[in-house]
Amino acid sequence: MADAAAPLPALHTRAPVGAVLPLFAVVVALMGCPGDPGTGPIGVDPSQIDFGMVAAGVTPVLSQDLFFTSEIDRDATLVDVQFEGDTDVFSVSLPDGSAFEPPLAIGAGETIRLNVNFAAPVFADAFETTASFAFDLADASGGCNAGAAESELYTRTVILLGEASCDMDGDGFAGTACEGEDCDDEDPDVYPGADEACDGVDNDCDGEVDEEFDGDGDGYLGCEDDCDDTDPSIHPGAEEACDGLDNDCDGDVDEGFDADGDGYLACEDDCDD
Repeated sequence: MADAAAPLPALHTRAPVGAVLPLFAVVVALMGCPGDPGTGPIGVDPSQIDFGMVAAGVTPVLSQDLFFTSEIDRDATLVDVQFEGDTDVFSVSLPDGSAFEPPLAIGAGETIRLNVNFAAPVFADAFETTASFAFDLADASGGCNAGAAESELYTRTVILLGEASCDMDGDGFAGTACEGEDCDDEDPDVYPGADEACDGVDNDCDGEVDEEFDGDGDGYLGCEDDCDDTDPSIHPGAEEACDGLDNDCDGDVDEGFDADGDGYLACEDDCDD
């Protein structure tokens, strides 16, 4: 049995709010047969899982499949999983989402599937830890473990990569999950102090939407349907008056005041409409 690779130095450094952090990793040394470190009695696939960049504290728990395959002719048992370090962000579960509780049997030549999970914390941080999957192998004919005691343990490993960020959109402001003030951390044009646009969005994160685009305060925006944003009596749906104005912003002026269609308005010069 080959020696396990030395664990990486511990790393757990809190970054400033709003920082985009480097990849954090879980590394487990792969111990296999002498001369055959890639597989050994129990093969692992994949040997590396990358969760990608996720938003700190707001992304649902991510999960990816992890497979172990028996390369021996007798049953084996997964008897223990250990995380040395930041155990609160990584976990192992069964494919149905239930918690993994060893032991778990793996028959000769069979493959088992587990889920490795990552839950982003509510702050930006970097993590590095070691997770060990320990298998108890029965004595089997052939293979590097032939004649081994039934209690001898073999360990398999996986490299897990991920990145947590408090500033997913890169606008320099942390999202609310990190106690920041960016009300939409997926849009780089939305942040405290941004120019307000007429787009139905609270661009400057002040709790108001399009507040600069209703000059007359009638509840209708000049950049949308209000054809005269200086007169509060003129807006879509307003009552049309005989005043030479398009009061209801429908593109017609004084409609409804020329009953006989002669082009003269009853409210003006038509003495018999």
